[in-house]
Amino acid sequence: MNGLLFYWIFWMGWVITTFFYSKNHHDRLILSAWILVSIMLSTSSVLVGSLEISGSGLFMLLTTYLTISRLDLKPLLYVLFSVFILMLVTACFHLYELFDPVWLMMKREWLLAIILTCTTLLLIQDKRLRMIAVTMGSIHGEILYSLLVAKYSFSYPVATLYSLDPYALSISFLVGWNGLELVASYFDKQVDSIEKEKQKLS
Repeated sequence: MNGLLFYWIFWMGWVITTFFYSKNHHDRLILSAWILVSIMLSTSSVLVGSLEISGSGLFMLLTTYLTISRLDLKPLLYVLFSVFILMLVTACFHLYELFDPVWLMMKREWLLAIILTCTTLLLIQDKRLRMIAVTMGSIHGEILYSLLVAKYSFSYPVATLYSLDPYALSISFLVGWNGLELVASYFDKQVDSIEKEKQKLS
C-alpha cells in the first residue's frame, strides 16, 4: 500500500516530537507542526504550470527554501551542491527503474532510501542540514524525472505517496545514524574524561 511507510514513520515522528521532546526544546513546536502539516497535505495536489505536485511536496520545498535562505553564502552553496547531487541520484534511480527494473534486487523504496542516505552521509556532516538536503534532493529529483518523461507524453506526479515512502525511510535512517553519532560522541567524551583522570592520578 502506497504511503504506508510514510504515514507510519511521520506519525511516529509526530508522537516523539510532541510527547517526548522537552517542552523547552527550541524545535519542538516547529517540528511537530511541520510533520502534522506534511501528513495533512499528503492526499492533495496542485498544478505548477504543467507539473503536478502533492501538497506535502510543495510544502516541504517551500519550508526548506525558507530554512536554507538563512544560511551564509559558503554553507548555502555547499548545500545547493549537495542537493544537486541528490537530485541526480534520485532522477537516475527512477530512470533506471523505468528502463531496467529487473535489476532491482530489493524493494524500490528500501533501495532508494539506502542510496539517498549513504549519499547524504558522504556529502554532509551537519545533522540538521542532512534532513534539509535529502528533502530537497529527493523532491527536485522527482521534478527532473517528471520533466524528462513529459517529453515522451508520460505524466509523473511529484511527491505522491508512492515516492514519499522512500523519502520517509531516508529520514528515519538519517535520524538513526544521527542518534548513533550522538551516542558515539558521548562515549568518546566519557573515555576522554577517564583518561584525563588517570593522567592526573599518575
